[in-house]
Amino acid sequence: MDSKNGFVRMSVSEFKTWIRQQSTSRTITHIQEHHTWLPSYAQFKGNNHFEMQLGMKNSHVQGNGWSDIGQHFSIFPDGMVVTGRPLNSSPACIAGHNSGGICIENVGNFDSGKDIMTAAQSDAIVAITALLCDRYKLDINDITIVYHHWFDSSGNRTTTHPVKSCPGTAFFGGNDLSNAETNFFPLVANYLSNSQPEVLNDHQLAMPTQDQLPVRENPDPYAKILKRLTLADEVRVERIAGNWAKLLPDGWVFATKLQTFKRAQVTASTLNVRTIASTSGEIVKKISQNEIVRVFEEKNGWGRIGPFTTTTTSMWINLGYTKWL
Repeated sequence: MDSKNGFVRMSVSEFKTWIRQQSTSRTITHIQEHHTWLPSYAQFKGNNHFEMQLGMKNSHVQGNGWSDIGQHFSIFPDGMVVTGRPLNSSPACIAGHNSGGICIENVGNFDSGKDIMTAAQSDAIVAITALLCDRYKLDINDITIVYHHWFDSSGNRTTTHPVKSCPGTAFFGGNDLSNAETNFFPLVANYLSNSQPEVLNDHQLAMPTQDQLPVRENPDPYAKILKRLTLADEVRVERIAGNWAKLLPDGWVFATKLQTFKRAQVTASTLNVRTIASTSGEIVKKISQNEIVRVFEEKNGWGRIGPFTTTTTSMWINLGYTKWL
């Protein structure tokens, strides 16, 4: 995993960990599949992921007048994934149907007779789509995974007035609904059925306790600021060096400004959330089976799942009805 120009480049295995660390405040309802058409395979040199992503961003911002690159992710011919627009922003990829969407641009021209998709890219497209469906609890169907070709210029579903052939007339056998149901959706479902949850070591995950926390290039309070973290951001800590925490993929922050946590998944059908670490505590809400929570503190078999930056009422769960991830 590495970064440049504000983008992060990662393999599928790195994405599997990374996507679970992301906090998304907007509701995600669907994943969009696209092809870039241009740039295509001819522009990919094997190591120019960041340059191509920046070129697409410049085209979208300067040429289209958008606020940022249109897509959230680009998947390249070698199977590498590069981040784009922040996940908390809607994409600019299907006019009239962007709300609730996450946009994947698959680099290449996948119309018939053009680029022939590599096995590495094919595998990555299936995996990234599946991991996004898993992260945002989306079923696998034609509502939650959509092709640009299925929409008209107003964002309405159509079979007669599509705006584009995107994601390509040869994309996993074709761009029609029947092609997706026969060739693509089963691959996504199969990936999830055979996928094991990623296990993270204790204390690798953290959240900032200060809004707009600066991430610096070096462990120096006067070092260049690479970016700033909001209270909703999750980060992965590589190591602690004195008063500083080294983040992945890069950057340093004051260690005292981070609250570490672990992830747990609820195994009970429902689990009570109480005000104190005891069955005598008031029940403030219930959480459902398979829900994943952040545990900031452990005490006598109980876990505090919030809050982590305020002194308001704490929320505790019995960890006997969870499993660590």
